[in-house]
Amino acid sequence: MPFNWEHFFKRFFPIAALSMLLTIIASSIATVCMASLYLSGSPHFHEFAVTTLMLCILILTTAQYAVIRGLGEATWLIVMLLILCLMCCLWSYLRSNMPLCALVGTVTASSAMACLNSRRYRQLCKRVKVIRRMRERLSHTF
Repeated sequence: MPFNWEHFFKRFFPIAALSMLLTIIASSIATVCMASLYLSGSPHFHEFAVTTLMLCILILTTAQYAVIRGLGEATWLIVMLLILCLMCCLWSYLRSNMPLCALVGTVTASSAMACLNSRRYRQLCKRVKVIRRMRERLSHTF
C-alpha cells in the first residue's frame, strides 16, 4: 500500500504550521517587550530587537526542520524557546508599561506549547520518525 501524502499533509500540516506561527508571534512579542523594558532610550534598540528575533527564528526553523526530518527530540528546542519567551513576557508584564502586549505574548507562548503538546503533533513526530526509518531502509537496499 503506497503512502498517502495528501492525507498526511491534511492531517498534520495545520498543527505544525499553527505551532510555528504561534512561536514566531510569541518570540516577536517577547523581543519587543524585553527591548522596550531595558533599551527604550538606547540608540541600539532596533538592532537588538532585529538580532534577537533573527536568532529566535533561526532556532525555530532549525528545530522544525529537524522535526520534519524525523528527529522528534528537536521539539524540545522549540519548547525551550517558548519557555524563554514565556518568562520574558511574564517578567515584562510585571515591570513594563505595556502589560497588554506582555499578556498577549504570554497567551501566545502558552498556546504554542499547547499545540506542541497536542496528540496530533506527537503523532506527527512519530509518523515522520517512521518515514525516516523507511527511507533509510530503502536507501540501504540499493
